[in-house]
Amino acid sequence: MAGAAYTTTIPILKNPRGVIGTFPIKSGEIINQGDLIALDSNFQVVVASKTQGAIIEAQGVAYFDDDNGTGGAKTGVAGLTVKCGMCKQARIANLNSTLVPALAGGGTKKVFLGPVPTATVSNYTCTQSTTPADKIQIVGQVVSATEIEVDVNYSGFAYQTSTTSTAVFG
Repeated sequence: MAGAAYTTTIPILKNPRGVIGTFPIKSGEIINQGDLIALDSNFQVVVASKTQGAIIEAQGVAYFDDDNGTGGAKTGVAGLTVKCGMCKQARIANLNSTLVPALAGGGTKKVFLGPVPTATVSNYTCTQSTTPADKIQIVGQVVSATEIEVDVNYSGFAYQTSTTSTAVFG
C-alpha cells in the first residue's frame, strides 16, 4: 500500500484524544500526521483504505509526538525504528476539497474512509462510495470548510454491493 507524503497542503492535527499507543511503522510505509491508520498482523502501522481488494479498516489517526502539530510524514524502515502514535479522536485543520474530496461547509456532513493517500489527496472523503465491494466506514464529520472532527470507532462492516445498495454486517 505504502501511501505518499503530501506535497501541497499539509494537514494540522489538533488535540489528539483516546491515545492507544505508539507503534513501529511498517518498512516502506509512508504515514502522514492525521492519516487514518491500522495495525497489521505484526502490530505495525499501515495506512487504511476503503478500496476493494485492498481494504484495511481504519483503527485510528496517526500522530507524531515530536511534530508539534505542524504536519509532516514519516517512512517506515527495516528494523522498525520509526514509530507513530495512534489515537481514536482528533480535529484536523488546514484542509481543502483537494485533500479531502467534497469537503465544504459544516454541520452534519459525514466524513468517510477513502482510498490510500496520494501526494495531494488524503484517505478521507466526504462522498460515500458507490463502487461495488468498497468498504464504507464513517470516521467523522465536517466542522468547517477547512476542518474535520475524526472519531474512529468500531462501525461494523458495511460494503457497497452495487451502485445503489449497501450490505451491513455487525
